[in-house]
Amino acid sequence: MNVLLLPSWYPNSVQNNGTFFREQAQFLNSNGMVVKVLMPEELHTKSFLFQKFKQLIKGNFGGLSTAFMQQDPEAFSFPLILQKSWTEEEQFKRLEQSYLRAFDSLIKLGWTPDVIHVQGTLKSAIGAAAIKKNYNIPYVVIEHSPFHIDVYSSFVQDQIKSTLLAANKVAGVSTYQKNRLLEDGIDRDIEVVWNLMDEAKFSSTVHSDDSKFVITTITRPVRVKDVDTFFEAVAEFINNIGKPNNIEVVAVGHNALFDKNANTTYYQQKAESLGILEYCKFHATLSRNEILNLLQRTHVYVSTSLDEPYGVAVREAMLCGKPVISTKSGGPDDTINSQNGILVDLKDHSAIAAFLSEIYHGKRTFDPEYIRNYVISQSGRDAFLKRMKEFYTIIND
Repeated sequence: MNVLLLPSWYPNSVQNNGTFFREQAQFLNSNGMVVKVLMPEELHTKSFLFQKFKQLIKGNFGGLSTAFMQQDPEAFSFPLILQKSWTEEEQFKRLEQSYLRAFDSLIKLGWTPDVIHVQGTLKSAIGAAAIKKNYNIPYVVIEHSPFHIDVYSSFVQDQIKSTLLAANKVAGVSTYQKNRLLEDGIDRDIEVVWNLMDEAKFSSTVHSDDSKFVITTITRPVRVKDVDTFFEAVAEFINNIGKPNNIEVVAVGHNALFDKNANTTYYQQKAESLGILEYCKFHATLSRNEILNLLQRTHVYVSTSLDEPYGVAVREAMLCGKPVISTKSGGPDDTINSQNGILVDLKDHSAIAAFLSEIYHGKRTFDPEYIRNYVISQSGRDAFLKRMKEFYTIIND
């Protein structure tokens, strides 16, 4: 089966967002499918004609390029010049035209998809709907983004709804995401397709150093992640058990658009204000292997998000056999049960602190293999491949 992915974001020469899109593409491409990726390289400008002239001077005639996006599988970009003064209608029309030209260039290379997979609705689905109309190629949509449709103009809302209704299939990455789409008036059948959780990349292990009780979170200092509740919970836990010297708190993540601006200043300031700085370690970024090493020596993972469409980091911790304390933020609710973790109300730092104490004192224990196997049964390699084959199967009307 030939699959064309139209992601809303993807790792490229400017930023590294969308790594999990690429990993899923690599996995499918290595397991019986032929996958290619197509995404615009956007340039927002005051003058379309001036920028078009600059592109021509540089020898860029608007064709496909493999220089912008990370390869493996083969990933093509195409220029999308959008003039800032244009109306939304004009910008969406340019978007549609650009996708059609790029797709025409792609099939002229001798490759045609059997199905188009849209990852994230807003712009990619516009391109997919235009391709379906002109080339009669079906498209499916898996929505990943935690958006509410009413934040957009009435024109954009209509565009979102029409492209989702025109899709051959639509899914969210969790029951929560599915319900969000239904609440937004997407009146059609909507499925749930959990993201790939590759058990080959995350292995379960015993704690390598039991001299420390390690509490970990991978997050960002933004409102929706509610890191204040994390640090308040940890502070209450540490104070309640008498400030022992065997506690280690690790916070990973930052909110910078580019890694060169990444820092953990907010975490440090919050920990210091609560008197727990001495217990904490902060990392703006970690490599995949470094994250694996951290999770393997973690005793409990904590997620305090207010709104979590899926929860990749939560499930990565579980693949390492670690129990999770998570707020009832949406996506994690599909996987966490009383045998592999704990769900608490939003912002309930005292509940998190109490459960941390129970785990610390051994009053609440978990089976690492059960935790790991539960995630694998839902969305491990075999389960994900089977689910995607089902999702890509289109029965003609």
